[in-house]
Amino acid sequence: MLFGEALLDHYDRMKCGAVLLDASGSVLCLNAVAERCLTQHSSAAGPQSRLEPQRATQALRQLLGGPTYQEALRGAPRALRHRSDRRLVVRLHTMSELEGEAAALLMLLDLDECLQPEAASLQEIFGLTKAEARLAVRLACGETIEDIAEEHNITVSTARVQLKSVFAKTGTSRQAELVALLTRLTILV
Repeated sequence: MLFGEALLDHYDRMKCGAVLLDASGSVLCLNAVAERCLTQHSSAAGPQSRLEPQRATQALRQLLGGPTYQEALRGAPRALRHRSDRRLVVRLHTMSELEGEAAALLMLLDLDECLQPEAASLQEIFGLTKAEARLAVRLACGETIEDIAEEHNITVSTARVQLKSVFAKTGTSRQAELVALLTRLTILV
């Protein structure tokens, strides 16, 4: 299932859980983000370091509230709440042409998970310094300039100078525009 494993790895880099399911709704394999989502949102998963397919299937069924994924996931993406106030969005894609036994791909998106590109990639792509890349990544996760400055023991004015440089190097002019750009880059880096 080489294509399936590559697909799961790609979703991992995007901080999106991905689970390949067979026709009965049993888990064939899942990525690390999906394991984390199932462990955090389901008591059936348990605290073990690796979630094997049988326990992952139990956790998924508990999370979805039913024995089959088709019943629980008809239509558009669905937001679930389980065991906490944390929201988890799930989306099912049936797979008619995926190699092997996989019949569907279930995507899990934990809304508390921060999507961020690698700082080293930002340095290479945009020519950012290490400090500028670190600032950009932290902004992408919703942190304030003041919090970033305090944590890195720099003044707010120094952080603003770095941000101005990041804007110039990335071709952006506002923090919202920068965050949107960095979120798009997360797909690749």
